[in-house]
Amino acid sequence: MNYLSPSPLLRATLTIDAAASGTLALIQLLAPYAIAQFTGLAVELLVSSGVLLAAYAAWLIRMASSAAVARTLIELVVVGNLGWASACIVLATALRSDLSALGVGYLLFQACAVVAFASGQALGLMRSSPVSQATANLAWKDLL
Repeated sequence: MNYLSPSPLLRATLTIDAAASGTLALIQLLAPYAIAQFTGLAVELLVSSGVLLAAYAAWLIRMASSAAVARTLIELVVVGNLGWASACIVLATALRSDLSALGVGYLLFQACAVVAFASGQALGLMRSSPVSQATANLAWKDLL
């Protein structure tokens, strides 16, 4: 597996993505009924995606703070963000008649944000430097 020392851009975009995802998770988990009322999104969707976002944010923080990270994990984050954006667009389109304008905006804003994160992360990945397997092992042990 190829390991990288994350570039400053990659660390920054992972951290900003984690902050945004964590904030959204808190909002969706602490006030799902209020958000559902204003957006038209189902409470179950808000809670389940909130749990997923909380776990994702924790994972991003771990990667952003590591001295070395597997290239494959960063690629997975980029693809995952593009998938999240696609899912938001599909939901906004499919549920358009059930959602309020705020609900459509909520989903489309998320789509735009995660595409920006994915772009920054892909660029940050290209700017990252390779490290040896031994260095990567030490970096992950330091985090434990």
